Amino acid sequence: MDHRPGPRMTPYALAFGRDQLDDRLFPPIAEEAAARDLPLDDPDRFLFLGSVGRLLRAVAGDPGDGDREGAPRAREPRADMGEEMRQHGRLLYHAFHHWRGGRVTRSVDEATLRGLLDGPPPVGDWRLTAPAPAGYLQLPRNLVWAAPAASMRPEPADGLFWMLLREGTPALHVLLALGVREDRPGFSVIPVTGVPDDVPHWADVDARPGGKDFETTLPGGEMDHLYSLETPAEILKLASLCFRRLDPAGG
Repeated sequence: MDHRPGPRMTPYALAFGRDQLDDRLFPPIAEEAAARDLPLDDPDRFLFLGSVGRLLRAVAGDPGDGDREGAPRAREPRADMGEEMRQHGRLLYHAFHHWRGGRVTRSVDEATLRGLLDGPPPVGDWRLTAPAPAGYLQLPRNLVWAAPAASMRPEPADGLFWMLLREGTPALHVLLALGVREDRPGFSVIPVTGVPDDVPHWADVDARPGGKDFETTLPGGEMDHLYSLETPAEILKLASLCFRRLDPAGG
């Protein structure tokens, strides 16, 4: 199985990079928020912006909004779009902040990630930080797996978007991107939010009750020494471990 870390297309580039789509879709969101003096940090309030709503309706197939901003449109709206639209909303939130923050992208190689997930020593006293307030962390190909929902088959994790908030209510918003391939239309996502109240980070938490953190649940996955993400806490722990490794002061 290919775990090579070589350069590859990110989910952001696949969804928003073609024909400078991001530079046409996202400025109206920033302009509306500035005109209305609305904060953009909260993912739920972000969805109430009119420009965001128009993009989401275009994705759902509203004939009044399709292609207005060049956004893709589903062929027909479906009755089960509620959860799917929430996922699209989180993707727009993270993609917007990725664009706004200068499209920061970081990666970890296979040896480094294995060292982090195979039982590193406790991190201890470290305040969660990230390479930038918002960005995308790309993982080695086909090494970490997760299921988009309990009833769905696991897919390989390409990486995760992050948004780390320090002002107001501190929070780490993460969007795990699964099944990213250039020959596949779209990809799966898992949104997770963590609030660092009792702990300064998630690197030392026991993230899988009744099991070993990151242990594979794929049939035969132990033969290739693969990893699985079964709980939201494991996703936050993965992010924390990688962020500490990328922090020049983290050791």
